[in-house]
Amino acid sequence: MSIKLIIFDLEDVLIKSWHGIIKYLDIDETDFKTIDHSDLRIDLQLGKISEDTFFEEFIRITHTKYSVEELKSFVRQVLTPIDKMFDLVKSLKNRYKLAILSNFTKEWADYVIKKYELNNLFDATFWSFERGIKKPWHEAYLQVLDYFKISPQECVIIDDKIRNTEAAAKIGFNTITFENYDQLKQELNNLGVSTKPNIVLIGGGTGLPNLIKGLKNYDVNITAIVAVTDNGRHSGVLRREYNIPPPGDIRNSLVALSDADETLKKAFDYRFLDGHLEGTNLGNLLILSFTKLFGSFEKAIEHAGKILNIRGKVLPVTNANVDICAEYENGEIIEGEVSIRENRAFKSRIKRVFLKPNNVKALPEVIEEIEKADMIVLGPGRLYTSVITNLLVDGVVDAIRKSRAKKVYVCNTMTEPNVTDNFKVSNFVEAIENYLGKGVLNYVVVNTAYPDNEIVENYKEKFNISIVELDKQNLNNLQVIEGDFLNNEIKFKWNELSFLNHDPQKTADALMKILKM
Repeated sequence: MSIKLIIFDLEDVLIKSWHGIIKYLDIDETDFKTIDHSDLRIDLQLGKISEDTFFEEFIRITHTKYSVEELKSFVRQVLTPIDKMFDLVKSLKNRYKLAILSNFTKEWADYVIKKYELNNLFDATFWSFERGIKKPWHEAYLQVLDYFKISPQECVIIDDKIRNTEAAAKIGFNTITFENYDQLKQELNNLGVSTKPNIVLIGGGTGLPNLIKGLKNYDVNITAIVAVTDNGRHSGVLRREYNIPPPGDIRNSLVALSDADETLKKAFDYRFLDGHLEGTNLGNLLILSFTKLFGSFEKAIEHAGKILNIRGKVLPVTNANVDICAEYENGEIIEGEVSIRENRAFKSRIKRVFLKPNNVKALPEVIEEIEKADMIVLGPGRLYTSVITNLLVDGVVDAIRKSRAKKVYVCNTMTEPNVTDNFKVSNFVEAIENYLGKGVLNYVVVNTAYPDNEIVENYKEKFNISIVELDKQNLNNLQVIEGDFLNNEIKFKWNELSFLNHDPQKTADALMKILKM
């Protein structure tokens, strides 16, 4: 049975113990331990006496020179987080229910709840002083089960005291006796609890694999959800002739996630530049052959991922053979991704985009990955044909809205000719919110570094594209993460215009900072 609820002790698991005050005191350690295990301490834990009364008795018994107020101050100085434990809690929050079950003092609990915002991290807290019951009494554990309406086999209790974990185990709980962060992570993994943050990337084109390359350097679970409306070049040919979703963007993400030999990765990316096979991509052919061999496009991607030894998952947003269409403000409608990108017939802004057919459903695994994400990242990539196209698939928007994950949009560095001419950051955000809904996005990552004027003017003159300007005054509901995210290399791909791209590592670093906020 899978774990649904993780129950933490507080003292000596998340927060350092009040025992740390001994370093400030002028009393014998034996006397201190005697008080810590006395009925006086139990009365404090059960809320029968106040912190002031406890320390008045403490002074009477130990003859310490310190006052009640000084002793209370010492306690608050030592109630500090245990290294990396709150980061672990944050990484678990969106995938599991979390609770605290603690024999803690009311005044100390009030202090740490406020200082470390525990109510924002945990779904429920159970204190001995509130209910008059404490661990290892069975009633303490049973109250948690009753609150969450859950079985003990679906829970794991983390406590530093063996008597508490043994008592919980007798009722049927999974238990971990806490020693340190690394030991805890390992034992949680042994129970099938994923301790790595889940990052879901939604997009397509070259923006998605570019982001993957940076995030791969972190200890995270990456899932790439990839657009399937590309109808150009070799992918378009395979779509039309074999009635499969386009493999090109899928292949790019597989290679980006790959830990395989460089030769194998280059083979998957190899495109013939001349002869009868000119324009043919070898990796696309392999994915097509796997589709025929294993019976479905999803299984083909799975087997390609095994061959490439990928670290993460790559999922097509849907397995339907579908096209994106654009309706313009002048009433014209254009069908097909390439036609939208290359439209030069008229100057008019896109009014809306839609899919044909329009009732395609997301893969169930796509919805599952979004639901358990800690962070969902849209972009970078072509606004309509790489990013928004995913939001048009049934189930995707609802899943994103319901998710407790942080939602981030990585805004493009440059405009797209005849598609996003003169767009500022707020225009990109507004376009996405037209489909996702307002108030869903939490952050927008914006490049504010500009290349040499010569490069900028060259792009304007030759390609009619420009740097996307930040208009922060129009982004009141979003937290703007701005900085130098520019990749200083300018590359041109085979028969294709290239933009100034994001630097994979700079962008990944910014996303990881957001994850920890």
